[in-house]
Amino acid sequence: MHKIAQSIYHLIRLMRSQWLSPTEIEEIQRRKLKSLLRHAYENVDYYRQLFDSAGVKPGEVKDREDLLRIPVTTKKRLQSLPIEKITVKGLKLEECKKLKTSGSTGIPLDIIVSEQDLRFRGAVFRRILLAHGCRLRDKTVQNTHYPLRFPRHWYQCLGIRRGYRISPFSEIDDQIDQLRRRNPDIISSVPATLMAIAKAVKERGANGISPRIILSGGEILTPQAREFINTTFRTTTIDLYNSFEFGNISWECKQQAGHHINADGLIVEVIRDGREALPGERGEIVITALSAYTMPFIRYKIGDIGVLSGRRCPCGRGLPLLERIEGRTIDAIKLPDGRRVTTHAIETTLTSIPGISQFRVVQEEKNEFWVYLVKGENFCLTTPEHVERELRNILGDPIALHIQVVDELSLDPSGKLRAVISKV
Repeated sequence: MHKIAQSIYHLIRLMRSQWLSPTEIEEIQRRKLKSLLRHAYENVDYYRQLFDSAGVKPGEVKDREDLLRIPVTTKKRLQSLPIEKITVKGLKLEECKKLKTSGSTGIPLDIIVSEQDLRFRGAVFRRILLAHGCRLRDKTVQNTHYPLRFPRHWYQCLGIRRGYRISPFSEIDDQIDQLRRRNPDIISSVPATLMAIAKAVKERGANGISPRIILSGGEILTPQAREFINTTFRTTTIDLYNSFEFGNISWECKQQAGHHINADGLIVEVIRDGREALPGERGEIVITALSAYTMPFIRYKIGDIGVLSGRRCPCGRGLPLLERIEGRTIDAIKLPDGRRVTTHAIETTLTSIPGISQFRVVQEEKNEFWVYLVKGENFCLTTPEHVERELRNILGDPIALHIQVVDELSLDPSGKLRAVISKV
């Protein structure tokens, strides 16, 4: 019961704090940041060494501007260190849970989280569900390959918080059959899987799947994909920005005016040329988890590119907005002339071309690209020419473009469908 009480406590505080003014939320951040930095300096070897090497004392960092004095931490740097150097002293690993990043950018990173960390993350996620009118008796299906377990609890016998998992690697007919048998109120998956299911449902005329809400995360959700999923299931798709390091980072409310950053538990910076980017400017996303004391993440470069918004959401929440997330820095295309093109630019361009169901663009060399297309409705003989013309407008010349029409694209081992991949 203590665990349940703690989860309820977190949720009550989070439900209140989302409606505070931006100034009041910034004060929460300052208070939590002060405590976190002192804790990390005193109890985590890596951060003591990092702060000392930068000549920074925890008490000197009071706000976002001061945070810039602390060097960023990368996934590669944490992977190079023993686990005892990056976790709190005296940690009992057997009492914690080990998560792994997807490994789509290389070797996965082990993430150690305590039960208290997990309860806070769970409260953040339940805040999102409550914001969209979800109820305790809702059934949830997560379509994911990750070995998530839904342990049985006494309250599930009463039909409360029922959760199920199906694999995106199962045959599509099997996935549809499982969804029809469960008929969940909430479906959660990555856009590629949601699109594959939606297309199969439309082609087969399958019925009996009527989710009240669909949660999309893990990949960029294009406007075209959102519209198709919404139309097929006659529901609303909500985009989430999640990671194993932080849980949910940001989310859409019913207004869908941007992604609300969970600023009462995180500090999200968008860094451009060593400074904090202005609203509307693109930059690398750097995150500090204010409530993670077991394995702290302080100014962690998550590897994504994003844009902060200067607007406040019409819903009235004081949580700041991310205007958009543009994909991973590792997938940025580096061209022979020195230019860099984001995956967002390529994805936005190709999704606007009629007749394409799915696509993948692979940069094999700086001046050589392979483009794989899956036919969709209204595909015609001139579609590949249209694709080549649009890509040349973005990539320039001299670029070798090889376009191939295929029956299907395989998912990554992570269960995602990466649309743009750079091997350079």
